[in-house]
Amino acid sequence: MVPPPLLPSEIHNILSQFSFERQIPSKGLRAAQISYALKKIGFGVRIYSKNAFDVEFETNLRIYIESGIPIVGVIQNTSVGHALNII
Repeated sequence: MVPPPLLPSEIHNILSQFSFERQIPSKGLRAAQISYALKKIGFGVRIYSKNAFDVEFETNLRIYIESGIPIVGVIQNTSVGHALNII
């Protein structure tokens, strides 16, 4: 069963339990915060790192995409990061 859509204020309330600084204005969400919010609304969360899985990472990514499981991809370097939906 898919949870109903959430308002930004509901996401804000969920993350207030996780945040150590003010949330608004926001610098954006880190991967751990996105994972926490998804887990709190009922999604099963699994975090994979390309560094940890190396060759298997792309195979696992293809398997998830082909099976229709929603994916939040996080791309980052030393100064900036972005999250994106992969479907």
